[in-house]
Order: sequence, then C-alpha cells, then structure tokens
Amino acid sequence: NFTIEMKMRHTKSGQTADYPAFFSKRNNFASGVVGWTFFQEGAYWQFNAGQSGKGNVQARGTNINDGAWHHLTAVIYTDNSVTPFKRFVRVYTDGVFNAQSDITALGNLNSPAPLTLGATLPPNGSMIDMYVNDVRIWNDSLPAAVIKQYSCTNKIDASHPNYANLIGYWACSEGDGHRFKNPIAGASDFELKNAYKWEPMNSIFTCGKSVPDAPYSK
Repeated sequence: NFTIEMKMRHTKSGQTADYPAFFSKRNNFASGVVGWTFFQEGAYWQFNAGQSGKGNVQARGTNINDGAWHHLTAVIYTDNSVTPFKRFVRVYTDGVFNAQSDITALGNLNSPAPLTLGATLPPNGSMIDMYVNDVRIWNDSLPAAVIKQYSCTNKIDASHPNYANLIGYWACSEGDGHRFKNPIAGASDFELKNAYKWEPMNSIFTCGKSVPDAPYSK
C-alpha cells in the first residue's frame, strides 16, 4: 500500500494536452510497461498503472486546466475483506474523491525506472508548462479524511497523523539551485534537468487559487 501526492498549476489557464506524463515511476506509459504515472488528457488528469503483458488500468481525476492550484492524490490499497484479496487505486483532486479502479490483475507495480517529476518520453502526444510543489510519497494508504484535511495546505510536519509513513517529501521551495531537497532520512533529492526556471512566489497557498504563491520550479 502506498500514497502519492503532489500540487500543480498550469502557467496559463485553458491548457489542454494529449497524454503528457508529469509525475511517474515508469519508463513510459505505453501499454504493458510496469509502473505508474500521473498524466493529463484533455483538461483533466488521470492515474495510469501498467504491468508487463497485462496492459494498463486508469483512474480519472477532474479538470486541472483552470489556472488554479490543484492537489492530486493517488492511493493504492488492498482490500483484505474479500477472498482472494483485491487491490485498488483511488484518485482525489483537492481532497475530494473522484474515482476508483481495480488493479488486482497488475500485481506488483515496482519499476526500475527513476522517480520522475516532469515529462517522460516516449510516448507523449503533447507537452504542458506547469508549476509543481509539495510532493509527498507515503508507504501506506492514507484514509480519505486525512487526505481531505491535508490536501489544501503545504504544511507537513510531525503533527500529521501519518508522518511516520512519509518516505518522500519535496516542498520544491528552495528558490534556486538544481535540486528539490528531501528532508526524510535516507531519501533522495530530485535533480533538476533540462528546461526549468525558478520564479519568486509567496510561501503559503491553497487549492483553487490562481495567483502564484509558493516558490518553485517549472
């Protein structure tokens, strides 16, 4: 079980796109490539998981191209109340549940690909220009109430009820340099590559806000 979270905002409202991956642990999201990815389709985002020889499964979020900040969450969890057990992914936007898909048949989603924040090629049909912030990975499936409470804030510390399960946390608020730093012991930084730049912003922001308000890289 694990949970993946991030905040994003398009640099301009109204951007639509054909399948650009913007956060992934997967070489690409062609059918049957093991791993997972967040991507945009039209105006909305989706979670896509794949497995060798078993195709892909998707779970659809909501529209994210309004120029406002959005917090995206994917929760992978196991339902042991049934025999044999079932495995699902649930996706949330700004702490609100959107959809659930059965990923039992995909089995283990471990991928040798590097964790990538930004474009993954191929096969991407088009690209998007976006800001990112507040990236979190947890080694458990967070409850819906916790997701709702902590989605639209960028303050994560020991007061969070699942803080002990936080294995990756990139605030993306350094303001300069070539890394998104990870304060979790034993975890890696993101090394920034290719076309990115820092832009000055404030330090606090919430979902649905269109004015830039946290330092980060695009």
